[in-house]
Amino acid sequence: MPHDAASALKPKFLSYEYFRAKKNRPNGQYIYYFYILCYKTGLRTVSLFRKAGIFFKELFRFIFIGLIAGTVVNAYRNIKAVVKRAYYKGVTIEKKQIAKQRRELEGIKEERKLLVRTDNKQLTVCDKRITQYERSIRQRVFKYSVRIFSPVLALILLIGSLLVWNGLEVALRVEYNGIDLGYIKNESVYDDAVASIEDRIIGIETRYNFSATPIYKISHIAAAKIQDTEQFVNTFLSAVLGDEVDEAIGVYIDGKFLLAVTEQEKLKTFMDSLLEPYHSSEKNAVVGFLNDVTFESGMYPTVNIKTYDQAVTTLGKVDTTTVKYTCVKNDTTSVIAEKNGLTEETLLKLNPDIASKISKGKVLKITVPEPFLPVKISIRVTYQEALPYETTVKYSSSLYEGQTEITTAGRNGTQEIVADIIKVNGVEVSREIISSTVTKEPRNAIKKVGTKAVPKSAPSIADFNGVTVTGKFMWPVDGGHITCGWLGYKGHYGLDIGAPKGTNIYAADGGVVVYVHSGSSSYGKEIVIDHGNGYETRYGHCSKILVKVGDKVEKGDVIGLVGSTGNSTGNHCHFEIIKDGNRINPKSFITG
Repeated sequence: MPHDAASALKPKFLSYEYFRAKKNRPNGQYIYYFYILCYKTGLRTVSLFRKAGIFFKELFRFIFIGLIAGTVVNAYRNIKAVVKRAYYKGVTIEKKQIAKQRRELEGIKEERKLLVRTDNKQLTVCDKRITQYERSIRQRVFKYSVRIFSPVLALILLIGSLLVWNGLEVALRVEYNGIDLGYIKNESVYDDAVASIEDRIIGIETRYNFSATPIYKISHIAAAKIQDTEQFVNTFLSAVLGDEVDEAIGVYIDGKFLLAVTEQEKLKTFMDSLLEPYHSSEKNAVVGFLNDVTFESGMYPTVNIKTYDQAVTTLGKVDTTTVKYTCVKNDTTSVIAEKNGLTEETLLKLNPDIASKISKGKVLKITVPEPFLPVKISIRVTYQEALPYETTVKYSSSLYEGQTEITTAGRNGTQEIVADIIKVNGVEVSREIISSTVTKEPRNAIKKVGTKAVPKSAPSIADFNGVTVTGKFMWPVDGGHITCGWLGYKGHYGLDIGAPKGTNIYAADGGVVVYVHSGSSSYGKEIVIDHGNGYETRYGHCSKILVKVGDKVEKGDVIGLVGSTGNSTGNHCHFEIIKDGNRINPKSFITG
């Protein structure tokens, strides 16, 4: 029982009573005061967070209630209510307190006026109260002013801070071998600058080594103070090389430094003069250098700054090179010169013996000038071009295999071409078609191609007007060889059998001579023999005819001599076999 009573009176672990009981023990007061400190701090912290939680809870409750209600007006009213309670309420209370104290002060002053001047004690009390009230009013007015203007000042400070920080950018401050080189955006600017510097110090690169590691420091700095690559290059060269650099204009070819000059305008005038001849010869042409030529002002080593005359010598240099040219029909020195972008005078000066070498198909090695800066010309031209017709093939059983017939002649159309022609030093190197417009449609040709099987031999006749027709055709020339076969070229419907002039021509089979022509024609002197079985044979370009119309000839009889009359380029016999008015390939019929 006593044990139970003692247990009931024992304070709860870590409760206020627990620490209070510990207070009277040795050194227990420290534990007690520490508890009190934590307790009071905890209470104030909890109270602060509770008040803040209530404020934000009310704020967000009103905001979201207004937004959920779907009206901006309600949201505005709710925000205004919260602000009024959180801000204006305090200001209003302060204002009322000031007014109240001013009224009380006026009352005290009236009381003082009514006091007897001899009552010094009452006068002293009144003066003290008046002083206290005036001090309190001044303090409240100050607090009131602070409450009124502090949001405005805070807003101004916030906007000012934003403007200041918005104008600042993160940059790297660069230090190289103890030399401050200013600010850059990032490390790649330094790397690009070093590459550009190494390009500029051609000729003295062995004297300098830019391999030292720079020191970077992150800074916030106004954007205007951050250097781009070109500015940093100039800063670097001025700081590191000192008197060994000077301000000049760098000339770059395809992005690579060549030389620097101080007379930029004068040099540009010279370079324009290199382009002028091409402007005058090609109207509406876009003329420029094949290479990308740019000028960059900055700091350059003095050893690489050239005089105007030195720069002209380098940029205006003209070497020579050899090109191959294949001669075509009707080529002359003036034509070859034009095709190679030269004047005839220049061509002959560089190639004095070219005139004696021109012949169709011959490949010439021509010496042409090669300037240090090739000139590129882009010309947009409009011209008419033939639009080739197509050939439609129709198969016909009325013609023998190997026979063809044009039933509808083709005709080319025309089209208007707009193209960009690119020339380098006057020689066309490419042509890009921009557009093509058909101005006249082509008419397609129709060609009949025979499908009828060619008989291996012609019908034989024992007695055709007193001669024997075997139906088999022999080789019509004494020796010889085929120089042009069936359709060896367009419209060639026969065999050209080449042989010396005067060689015997034989009747390929027995028959009757039905046509002899000794005048001028495409066949020249020709003979036609009818074999009576639907077949005829023709022998053209004879030098001499030994038969006449109506003569009966046997197979193998000499009827004429080989020659080159008519449309012919050499001694031969043009031999044709004609079946029912259609020429057929003789080669498959010649059997002996």
